[in-house]
Amino acid sequence: MKKILFYLASILVFSSCGIFDFFTESVTSTATKKAITLSIDNNSNSAYEAYAIFTNEEYYSYAGQIKITSNNINSSLNNYMANYNINTLGNDDIIKHPVFYNNGKLIREKSIENTISYNIRASITNTSYTEGSKEEFYALYAGTGDYYKENNELNKKQATLKKQVNNIEVKVENNNSSTRTLNIWVADDVWETVVTQEMIDALADKFLKTGFDNDIYDWVTNIYGDEWFEGNDEYTNTIDGNKEINILIYNINEGNNSNGSYLGFFDSTHNFINNENNKYSNEKIMFFIDSGNLAKKDENSNWDITYVDKEGKGPAIILSTLAHEFTHMIIFYQKYYNQDINIDSWINEMCAMTTEDILANKLGINNPINIRQDEFSLYSNSYPVNEWTNSTLHYANKYFFGAFLLRNFGVGIFHDIATNEYNGITAIEKALEKNGYNIKFEELLKYWGEAILTSDKYELDYVYSSKDLSYNGITYRVAPINVVDNKNYKNIIFYGLDDSSAPDLDLGANIYYKLTPYSIVSDSEWDITIPSGVGINIIIKDSLGNFKTKEYFEAEAIKNNNNFILEIK
Repeated sequence: MKKILFYLASILVFSSCGIFDFFTESVTSTATKKAITLSIDNNSNSAYEAYAIFTNEEYYSYAGQIKITSNNINSSLNNYMANYNINTLGNDDIIKHPVFYNNGKLIREKSIENTISYNIRASITNTSYTEGSKEEFYALYAGTGDYYKENNELNKKQATLKKQVNNIEVKVENNNSSTRTLNIWVADDVWETVVTQEMIDALADKFLKTGFDNDIYDWVTNIYGDEWFEGNDEYTNTIDGNKEINILIYNINEGNNSNGSYLGFFDSTHNFINNENNKYSNEKIMFFIDSGNLAKKDENSNWDITYVDKEGKGPAIILSTLAHEFTHMIIFYQKYYNQDINIDSWINEMCAMTTEDILANKLGINNPINIRQDEFSLYSNSYPVNEWTNSTLHYANKYFFGAFLLRNFGVGIFHDIATNEYNGITAIEKALEKNGYNIKFEELLKYWGEAILTSDKYELDYVYSSKDLSYNGITYRVAPINVVDNKNYKNIIFYGLDDSSAPDLDLGANIYYKLTPYSIVSDSEWDITIPSGVGINIIIKDSLGNFKTKEYFEAEAIKNNNNFILEIK
């Protein structure tokens, strides 16, 4: 027998707290410290600003805190900081994003004869549905975060098949042809009072329709591969592949007291047969979508599939949610099912968030940058890339790292991350290697930091610029990202030297400092106490903010040296 995780992935939420509990391992810094002197010799005699990016090259452990002092500009900096107001987001501006829930282990049971009685199993994957068919579904209850309500009553929804897109020809792995059928079910208690046929038709048209390169199904499977096998396999407790995808639309937010809004989710529980070990399976390859967000109308009471309000809610976000959850569905099959790899949550979510980015232009909706940039600008220093908790601010962090990888290394690496035989950081490094890039993770962090601090100019080798990215016959256009001009950009940078409020340098993270309070002309010198395993990237901009010069001092070099000089010519 083989073991595989099954999970409920990415409930998109708008609230101040998630509905699930998470447990993360606490790591204590044991890093030793090194005192060095950094000097800048300005031979150009022109004004400049100096920034330092500290990168934890030992990304598996916390590095500790950095201390910086300067003899010639520190007093000016203190005066500067006295008049500096940190910009913060109010509670109404904080948008919660997908929450990953790992709800246990499930055994994939192999038949003793290595064969399966297909006639017995075929009855559980009904292919005879037609519009108007009735079905009862197990559904998550937001008030408890489970399939039970507070009174231990199972949460079931009576639903009717309101839209069927039948036997659409699609491309599957190895460029073969097959067909897919889309079934959209609507809970009876929201039909017509909340959800209308117009909404269902529009949603179906965006997800699956005749033709190639014109719907979410084509765009996502072209990157990540198939969502499930076809026919039957050697395992007795998985549902057969009947080439159908189901969407249940219901009021996910029923019983939700967190003042939030849950958009949708994928739960692989339903990929398995309903039995005593898996009691709440609907035995379908399926998504769940919130009726309220799909049905949200504009201020004039008009409905459009591309509408999103100023809080980031509405039917357009449902389209993004479908793309996001479809990515989880495929990764579950490609990584968990095919290879028994319990993929790290941060990798899984990074891929799904990047899918939203990739498809935004094709779907004609606002790029996720618009929602996540404020959060990233406020909290980027506090969250490592290669770690995951229930904090929704991790989504902003993973989105910006994924967006960086996408714009600089292409779509293909995401296919390879999701389908190769590796996990975590190794999955990224091997995907880059396969696509011709021999880059280690600590180097990616360094380049990522450069891209952020120069995102308004696109002057370095690694950028956040707009690009047309082609992969496997489809071209995806991605929008530029300008972190520098965001209203909360100043929160990315630590301005206080020897600042006791600065956090420890986290694993898989950068910390950004502005070494000069304003444009200066004079030479400068700083004494820096730096944890072992940390490299320093110095970026110099002129008084207009244009890139001037940079130099990276690696952790190994810092360990063997006390003095570093950067010359501005």
